Amino acid sequence: MKRITKLSTIAAITFLFASCSSSQQIVGKGAQGTSYAKELNHHMFFGTVKDDSCNPEEMAGSANDYTVSTKQTFGNIVLAVLTLGIYTPTQTIVTR
Repeated sequence: MKRITKLSTIAAITFLFASCSSSQQIVGKGAQGTSYAKELNHHMFFGTVKDDSCNPEEMAGSANDYTVSTKQTFGNIVLAVLTLGIYTPTQTIVTR
């Protein structure tokens, strides 16, 4: 019974974190098409240390109007939980 309670608690916490971990920025008029670029962002220590390898302006190419979405997928959250927050990846998608 204790094992089921532990697993249920871990699953509930994981789903709660998944609901509040996305953001979206619209540049210009926003995405005008369906082409996109995806890149993984690397964060350490609960997001306090960030790797600056992801640049949305470069990902957009020559487009002046695009949408930038940043989110944590279920796999990203599981990885963050397994590493106890030491490594917390996110994903950036730029739609042009």
